[in-house]
Amino acid sequence: MADRMDPNAIKQAPEKKKKKKKLLIIIPLIIVLLAGGFVGYAFFTKSFFFKVDGEAAVVKIDEKIYDMEEFIINLNDEGSRRYLKTKIVLAYENDKDLDLFNKNIPQMRDLIIETLRAKTSEDVMNVENTESLKNEIRDNVNKIYDEDIVLEVYFVDFLIQ
Repeated sequence: MADRMDPNAIKQAPEKKKKKKKLLIIIPLIIVLLAGGFVGYAFFTKSFFFKVDGEAAVVKIDEKIYDMEEFIINLNDEGSRRYLKTKIVLAYENDKDLDLFNKNIPQMRDLIIETLRAKTSEDVMNVENTESLKNEIRDNVNKIYDEDIVLEVYFVDFLIQ
């Protein structure tokens, strides 16, 4: 009797193999989908291994930069004494513009100080206003030259106290 096989055991063996094959396909598929979801999330949120280290500003290869000295400016806050400490870099394209910058440092600094002193701490602390502040500084400095010499304005340091 030991030599005789149970007919139910014969039917169960192929069914178990099919279930194992399905699990061997489903489990790796789930792992791949989860990994893909994680990589997609990291990419779109710029987190984990897609995180950009260092300065937020990306200087284009054909741009030249003019490093302005540090600015320490009283902000236009009524009833409080807040100040802004910042370092600004101007991007330009032509080598001849460097000579113009060097000749007009006091005028450029004065316009930048005037622009920043008109702002309150709320104006400069609000991240949504950063791009418009850069554009305002760029446009004001370009008024000195009657042409668009300054292409971009980059904040290298930015501290409000």
